Amino acid sequence: MINEDLRPKELDRVKLLDWVMIIGGAIAIGTTGIIGLGIKAYNNALDPQRAEAVAKTMINYRIPGGSQGKFGIKFAGMKLAIVHSKTSPPDVEIFVMQTPLNRDTQNQEDIERIRTPLEPTPIEFEVTSSSIQKLKFCNIPMDVTIDQGDYTLEKDDQTSIVPAVQYSASTIKNEQRLIVEVQALGKNAKQKALAVFQSIKCK
Repeated sequence: MINEDLRPKELDRVKLLDWVMIIGGAIAIGTTGIIGLGIKAYNNALDPQRAEAVAKTMINYRIPGGSQGKFGIKFAGMKLAIVHSKTSPPDVEIFVMQTPLNRDTQNQEDIERIRTPLEPTPIEFEVTSSSIQKLKFCNIPMDVTIDQGDYTLEKDDQTSIVPAVQYSASTIKNEQRLIVEVQALGKNAKQKALAVFQSIKCK
């Protein structure tokens, strides 16, 4: 029997509060699930073996002394991976990205816009000069951008600045845009970057 002290409006308020609590609880559970999936996906992206596996679905490469995955992810038709040398700290790094042609990745600014939220560490390469050189990439002669500058290394709470060189190329392969950057550090940075860049074979 309904308590006579509960008027119809108060009953409506009780029902409304029940619904608010139910909906709020459902949203909280759903949000927790999405966050959990996001954390799992990010942790998977940082797995070295997975990162290298993602890279090798796009290109073959050879880094002297061996390579190790740093970051690799697949989403919305896009693949992105970063691998580097096994030296400590790494002195060679390859960034490779494959994206559908309808995605806007025509210039360096667009590449960085996509890359920045995905890469786990900030880019610390300061370019001081750039040039274009005709080189083979995916067995096709094309213009390759060569950036030279300095890279800031951080180790044991100390920073040091070392010479750095980056080779960048972009082409269309299998109806996908393929973008590759090879960065090397140290006195022989240009030779190391060129050797690794020339070792790359597109899938």
